[in-house]
Amino acid sequence: MGEICRKVGDNNLRFDGYYGNAGATSQKFRNGWYHSGDLGHIRIIKGKRYMFFNGRTDDWIRKDGENFSAENVLDFAQKIPCVDCAIAYGAPCEVADEKVMITVQLKEGADFNPDEVHEWFIQQQKEGGMDPKWMPDYIRVIEKFSVTDTQKILVRPFKRENFNIEINSSMRIYFRRRGDTAYRLLTPDEFRKIREDFKTNGREAILASC
Repeated sequence: MGEICRKVGDNNLRFDGYYGNAGATSQKFRNGWYHSGDLGHIRIIKGKRYMFFNGRTDDWIRKDGENFSAENVLDFAQKIPCVDCAIAYGAPCEVADEKVMITVQLKEGADFNPDEVHEWFIQQQKEGGMDPKWMPDYIRVIEKFSVTDTQKILVRPFKRENFNIEINSSMRIYFRRRGDTAYRLLTPDEFRKIREDFKTNGREAILASC
């Protein structure tokens, strides 16, 4: 799996770049190649080559040295019984790479039970084909998503705030650490412990820079 790119030539250049955004243009055109930002892989079926779409590079999560699409996480997050809709993305990790984070909007009248949700994810690993690395480390619960004119949920504002309740103290976030058997509410005291781990590993700055 990798990014879908195309060699740029005189006969296949389709646009001049992004208006007023030279930086974005330079990210798309590098070393004679156009970088689409799409992820894909090639499979040969009955002697024919097919390209399969695997998501966007912006939706890529790297955890414990392994890369995977946020779509893999999202497929399961949206099936949680109490969840109406969800988004998935990478969050800062105190050691290296990223942690997995989801934000969920609950179904009308539903409650978020951290014990039940944790057990549901464990069952998906046993019976539903879920990779253990896809299990969310942080879950943010909100009342309702705001959407764009095209009915899309903007992920970047959530990714920027991550789980930093010092940036937004109104966030309702649950978390787990390796070995936990349930999700726990992220309190100011718990966040300070996490921040100290970031500080110990020289990664404190990334909590506020995503």
